[in-house]
Amino acid sequence: EKYPEKAEYIKQQLLNLRELENEKSKSIDRVSNTFGNLMAEIFAYKEDEFEKDLRQIGFNIGKYIYLLDAYEDLEKDYKKGRYNPFIGYIDRREELKVRVDKLISMTFGMVGRRIDNLNLKTNTAIIENIVYSGVYLRYQNILEEGIK
Repeated sequence: EKYPEKAEYIKQQLLNLRELENEKSKSIDRVSNTFGNLMAEIFAYKEDEFEKDLRQIGFNIGKYIYLLDAYEDLEKDYKKGRYNPFIGYIDRREELKVRVDKLISMTFGMVGRRIDNLNLKTNTAIIENIVYSGVYLRYQNILEEGIK
């Protein structure tokens, strides 16, 4: 109720995502960007001098989540006949690993740049630990486990 425009936008992005998944879109950019748009709207919680950077952080974290989830779930989705934008790579795992690594590295680069733009003065060690250690290590673990 407090943010009806945001709620409507997020709802629309979820509908767009469902439509892309129902049509079995093979465009990882289209599906991950849609989830990124949703997350961008959540991160940009108000209009101020930080909105642009927060929106980009949210967008790239959304892409990261979608990409990594699709990569991690590929085998399970394939076996169960479920949608996964990476299904075309089921027999080309090493190629997929390289592609996902490049895509996620780009999203991490954008997140890092935008966090630096915020010029944070407090809780920087916690934020850096979460982004550069926790999230990155999780990604590296999934990337390695995903092709086995």
